[in-house]
Amino acid sequence: MWKCNHCKKTVDAELIDCWNCGYSQEGLPPGTEVLSQIKEVKEEQKLERENEKYRADRLKNKASSLRLPAIAVAGIFMFLLFFHIVPAHLTVFPKRSPSFADTFVDVDEYIKRYNDQNFIGMLAMQATPLYQQLAERGLIVSKSKTNN
Repeated sequence: MWKCNHCKKTVDAELIDCWNCGYSQEGLPPGTEVLSQIKEVKEEQKLERENEKYRADRLKNKASSLRLPAIAVAGIFMFLLFFHIVPAHLTVFPKRSPSFADTFVDVDEYIKRYNDQNFIGMLAMQATPLYQQLAERGLIVSKSKTNN
């Protein structure tokens, strides 16, 4: 048994609310439990919205932190479009037209490929801008075949 704080009536112990006025054993008015549940749900929804905003902000920050490396990589690729690079001779020189073809030049391999050509193939390679630029810089030297 317990005594209602609101109407002062005696209430059976198995009852949660007063049979006379509806107040709870703790002295809360009728419907307060429903209001407190609604309040809890609203707080949970608010927390969920805050969590979603936090996750969205983290994704946004992550995307912006990847922007600088992506720009750097794009810059490197743009550089490679416009220059021939000869690592063995520590030489970089401009291409006549932007492309990724022959960006990294192995002079020894290029000379071997030239020497493996027939006469027409050699003439064709001599007409290429890469051959002409390598010859201008003295990285390859054309030796004429002499008959003794």
